[in-house]
Amino acid sequence: MPAPTKKRSLAALVTDQLRADIVGGTYAPGERLVEERLSQVYAVSRIPVREALKVLESEGLVTTTASRARIVTRLSREEMSEIAPLRRLVEGMAAERAAQSLSEESRAALQSLVHRGQRALAADDGATLRDVNAEIHKAVVLASGSATLFAVHQPLLARTSWSNRSLLHGDRNDTWREHVQIVAAICDGDAARARRLIEDHIDQWLTAAQLTEDPAPAAGVDDEEAS
Repeated sequence: MPAPTKKRSLAALVTDQLRADIVGGTYAPGERLVEERLSQVYAVSRIPVREALKVLESEGLVTTTASRARIVTRLSREEMSEIAPLRRLVEGMAAERAAQSLSEESRAALQSLVHRGQRALAADDGATLRDVNAEIHKAVVLASGSATLFAVHQPLLARTSWSNRSLLHGDRNDTWREHVQIVAAICDGDAARARRLIEDHIDQWLTAAQLTEDPAPAAGVDDEEAS
């Protein structure tokens, strides 16, 4: 973890690293997040860890249970089914708008992500592919130029990006091909196709996420405090 600076506090750095570790699969959905353990992992005191957990809880990545334990949020099938239509609406609108008025800066950003993903696919690097997947969805919404769509989209993406297991264990070629087609439609200025492709892609994500949903972890007794 990089050293803190005047612009980036220690709590912010821990927040970024813990968020990346949750999204990257280091901590599985339902796993207990204990302050003392995390402070040892990130070599910091419990105070920045506590602040990081609060931020990530506000983003929906962390949940506090009835016993005051903090765990990595586990999305139920019902929650996935509620979030997917919201992402479908927001990203569909964003893809359409991006295709209609794509800036050169946004075009370059999307194409750069496609090239990075192609390299990861060739290297069979599922973890990088999952990172690029999230970045592409974020870049599409940014390319729309709508601050409102971006603000609505970010917490939805944060809550669901780690659940896309197909890029780690499934058919990466099919999943990645969908991303390439979405970016191509946007860059070609085909608004209707861009919207349809990204809506279909999110429908496929929901199906895959529900099929690969992990069973709930066995209940256990943790001798550390939930704080």
